[in-house]
Amino acid sequence: MKKIVLFTTMFLISNSFATAQTISLKEVERGKKELNERKKEDSIELNIRVKEYLQFDESDKKSKGFYALERYNYNYQYYPYLKMYSDTLAPVLFKYYKKNSVTRKALGLLELPQFMKDSLLAYDKTEEYIKAALGDSISEKNIINSFNNINAKDLKTIKQRDLFYDLAFSLLYINSKNTIKAFLKGMESDKIDKDLESNLPEDLKFHESRFASLLGVYSSIYEYEYITSVWHNGRFDGLKKRTKEMEIYFKELEEYFFNEYNIKITINPPFLQYGELEIIEDQIIEDPNKN
Repeated sequence: MKKIVLFTTMFLISNSFATAQTISLKEVERGKKELNERKKEDSIELNIRVKEYLQFDESDKKSKGFYALERYNYNYQYYPYLKMYSDTLAPVLFKYYKKNSVTRKALGLLELPQFMKDSLLAYDKTEEYIKAALGDSISEKNIINSFNNINAKDLKTIKQRDLFYDLAFSLLYINSKNTIKAFLKGMESDKIDKDLESNLPEDLKFHESRFASLLGVYSSIYEYEYITSVWHNGRFDGLKKRTKEMEIYFKELEEYFFNEYNIKITINPPFLQYGELEIIEDQIIEDPNKN
């Protein structure tokens, strides 16, 4: 499954599998091993970037903020792991929380003393999703309600689609019991979204289930989880109907999410994705909160 948000014209790919590709146990173990190795490499890189940031002079820390910690503007895998650097990063980043949104975003991912939380919550330019991550229940409720509302709609405009992804990312960023539940329950949607920008004939346009879109968001942040990764689900690209093998995969996912979060969901999409797609070069989701 190609992980996308923006259908920017770069080149065409075609999903043309007639049947699902089977994956042997050997291939599964190899995929898990490669993801584990990437996780170790990324952990080392994050550690290096944190140390580099802490060595910047004051002017660079003011201007660069969290940008210095991002990897090619692709920092999703850092969301679950940045917290371990709270003691060293929080005091430094806090000095510059009024300078830019990405510095506030980083602070929202850390364990903060109460006075820092209070300052961020009181600052009138702190984004609502960051306030929610800091424990503001009203902001959390607003974002959940907004996500539920947009997820219940057919996404007929670029603006609606961007808002959908923005809110989906925000739910995982906040990472509370309530937002995780809202995100996972959102995966129960059976809606289908089509490429809004392609000039291809209707039967060739890219079609993606809403579930697959949310699975892409999830795997962008928790990218080392094999079961939710493109390594595992990519074999269903191009299938226009559910197959027996796809049914088994959906049941495995339901069990995975229940074991991870103690939340029961039923996965309902008719397929993951099929069709031809004009995509961005690196096939990655744009983080709506990166600026």
